[in-house]
Amino acid sequence: TEFITSGGRGWSKYFHQDGDYFIRSGDVQMGRLDLSKPQFVSPPDNAEAKRTKVKFNDVLLTITGSRIGRAASVKLDSEGGYISQHVALIRVDETKLLADFLVILLCIESYGQKQIRKFQYGQTKPGLNFSQISNFIFPLPSIDEQKIFLKNISLMKSNFKFLELRM
Repeated sequence: TEFITSGGRGWSKYFHQDGDYFIRSGDVQMGRLDLSKPQFVSPPDNAEAKRTKVKFNDVLLTITGSRIGRAASVKLDSEGGYISQHVALIRVDETKLLADFLVILLCIESYGQKQIRKFQYGQTKPGLNFSQISNFIFPLPSIDEQKIFLKNISLMKSNFKFLELRM
């Protein structure tokens, strides 16, 4: 990874009817970002806003509460977004690791989910910290192999949709 952070506190004073997305833990679903019920912010021009601003292909991981362990990649391109304190932003070096490949690994029960359960702390409000996230261990095939894997997953998804529509 190139960078790991999470959002800060006190963003509610920047909530607006429009503006940039404010990505909360409920917006991060397993394998996808759901912005169908968006919260918008007009962010301040400060270091925290710059640190928590998402970029295309950033990986988001919920790190607290009952939704811990959900992961998705950011596909926002024209509109910006910022993360809440309950969401970690993981920026990868895509010459070594593709964001969508990491999301799949985080979502797979025997890889990411198993490690999340192993490392999380707290009973009533589970959490993960950056050190724990940095210690996750995953296989790292070549970029070409990651691309082939993602292509095959995409083909499987489209075939499943086709089968669902025919039933």
